Parts: sequence; structure tokens; C-alpha cells
Amino acid sequence: MPNHEDYPSAPGEDSHLHESCPECGEVMDMSTIRIFSRVACSACGVEFMARCHIDRFQILESIAEGGTSSVFKALDSEFGGVVALKINKQEPGADPAIIEHHEAQAHAIGGIDHAHIVRIFQIGKTQGYFYLAMELLGGGSLDDRIHVRGRLDEETVLQTGIEAAEGLAALLAQGLLHRDIKPANILFTDSRSVKLVDFGLSAPALGEIWGTPNYIAPEKLAEEPEDFRSDIFSLGATLFHALAGRAPCETDHIPLEALRELKKHPADLRSLAPGVGEETVLVIERMMALDPAGRPAGYPELIEQLREVLGKVRTPAH
Repeated sequence: MPNHEDYPSAPGEDSHLHESCPECGEVMDMSTIRIFSRVACSACGVEFMARCHIDRFQILESIAEGGTSSVFKALDSEFGGVVALKINKQEPGADPAIIEHHEAQAHAIGGIDHAHIVRIFQIGKTQGYFYLAMELLGGGSLDDRIHVRGRLDEETVLQTGIEAAEGLAALLAQGLLHRDIKPANILFTDSRSVKLVDFGLSAPALGEIWGTPNYIAPEKLAEEPEDFRSDIFSLGATLFHALAGRAPCETDHIPLEALRELKKHPADLRSLAPGVGEETVLVIERMMALDPAGRPAGYPELIEQLREVLGKVRTPAH
């Protein structure tokens, strides 16, 4: 659950939130209480869940907790459906340019109707915080599957890569990059179709490196301009992880310079997953080329290569 002060109210905007105790009716100020938390009534001592409503959404349970946001399962009281409600932890009164970036990115993504991009139903602000109401997916994440199974089979990983690349291509067609592809940001529907989530909506401060160390492209560590090929690198590192059961570069709070050096010497997929075909290894190695110029020149090329290899995996030569 979030820390107690993760979601205080923004000064001047609903700064005095009040709720009544369901037992005795005592009215309590909730403006310093975190969203969806258990509190004790100041009068009768009965505990109850507070701040369970965000605009038209009633929070039902916590789903996930990240460094910049929390995700809740919530009921849409207007339409009756259940959604995933993502609330950003950006401090109220933060740089307006960052908040504007959040909104612009979310609106752009919300306008994309694609099989492999999570659908966004509502974009809004509450008590100074930015939120997204998105489709709730029931198939878990690629990260979940890796934790349960260890190494995933080659066919599953290649199909996941194709669908993720198709989603990234849809983002790029709108002039957008994902900027944080990793196993936790590849989700599955109940029918096991891929959906991409968390599209770098929390803009980095000037000079800050945005991404997850195990999967981040080396040019971003060098603070060079990023483009779609940076997302391709991260997708390659993600597929590597799914096949090998570990990331190509496993890091744990190491200095930036050490991380830059580590990216030059990734683990060997052939030795970690000896049953994986050579053509699959070569495609992933190309996706993870240190020089962006060595990676696929576009998503159509990448998707074609992955499909070709997948076809051979499904119909091996005799």
C-alpha cells in the first residue's frame, strides 16, 4: 500500500475532504489520509476504509504499487464496469510542463484503438493528482509468468514479441515512444493476447534518465537522443529475459558508469537457454545491438523477422 502521505490533497483544491464514520456518523477530515486506506473513527474507534471514491470511480482493491503511481481495481459508477485506475503520485504544484506532458501523452494514447494497446476510458485530475481509468486485464503480466515458470518456451516468447512490436508500431504511428518496455509492462488478456501499458507517462526531469536499468538502451545511459530503436532494444532485453529466466544485464543500484559498462557485456543467451534456436538468438541479439544503427530499421522489418523465425519454430525442418 502507499505511504500515508502519498496522496494528500492539493492546496486550494478539495483541501478539506470530509467523510462520515459508517458506525456513529462522526464527520472526519480526510485531506491528509492516503487514498484507499483504513482509518479509525476519532469518536467511536471503529475502523473503516476511507477515500474510496475518485470522481465517478469507487476503489475496490489495490492491484499494484510503483514508484510513481498506484493502480487500483475500481467500479465505474456511471457505466457499471470494472476498470484499472492508475493514480500518479506527482506532487501537487509540480512543474506545470510535466503535468501538461502527462495529459498530452495520455490523450494521445487514449485516441489509439489497437489490439495491443491498453484502452484508456477516462483521463482526469482529482485533488491535484492525475489519473487514468483503463481496461482491467485478467491475464497477468509477462513478469508474472517469468516468476512462475522461470524460462518461457520459444514459441510463446516470439508471439509475445510480435504482438508487443505491433503495439509499439501503433504508438510510433502517433509519434509516441513507450520508453519503459519491460516484462511488467507487457500484460495479457484472458485470451492471452498482449497489451502494452505504462507508456512513460511520468516525464523525467531535465537530465534524468528514464527507464528500467535491466532493459534500458545504452544510448539513453549516454544521454544521447532516443528514438523507436531504444524501445526495440528494451523489447529485445525483455524477450531475452523471458527465454533465459534472467535479464541480459542484472543490476542492483550500481553507479551509472558501471551500468554503462555492463551494457557492453550482456549475458550469453545461448548458454542460458541452450534449447533456443540460433535464428531466435540472432534476432534478439540484433534488437539489442549496442549501436542503434545495428538494430532493425523499423517495426515492419522487426515483425517480419520475428514471424519468419516463429514459423520455423512451429514447423521445424525434418
